[in-house]
Amino acid sequence: MITVKTKPYKPLKYPLVTTTDSAQYFVVNSDTIFLKETIQANMGGDTTNKLWSAFLQKNVDDLVPARHSAPGGLYAVTVSFFVNKDGSISNVQIVHNPGYGTAEEVQRVMAESPKWQAGIYKGQKVKSLNRQTIYFAVTEE
Repeated sequence: MITVKTKPYKPLKYPLVTTTDSAQYFVVNSDTIFLKETIQANMGGDTTNKLWSAFLQKNVDDLVPARHSAPGGLYAVTVSFFVNKDGSISNVQIVHNPGYGTAEEVQRVMAESPKWQAGIYKGQKVKSLNRQTIYFAVTEE
């Protein structure tokens, strides 16, 4: 079984700017990256993340940790990634890896992700940073 949870992400090494309308962003090499925009980056216009969850349910091999001899339990892989202005995904990084092949499986599926709709700030598409946790459940036989 696969479940997904979206988590806020606050970069530690870049100063975070909060605008008067509560948007948040940081700048890296003159590239502005939003953490909180007017309309969050999403898949297919679905701001509830149901389409993203359905994509993961369909494409993630939830048996990977069991095949790697993981004991029964819940295994959480946290991944961060950019959604670019054109909707492509880039800079995929595993933030937390519980092992048993789970991080590699998440990396594989992220590489197959369809384009997203970019985040919007003041009517303009913006690059945004997203952080999600994908859970693998292994049951004892």
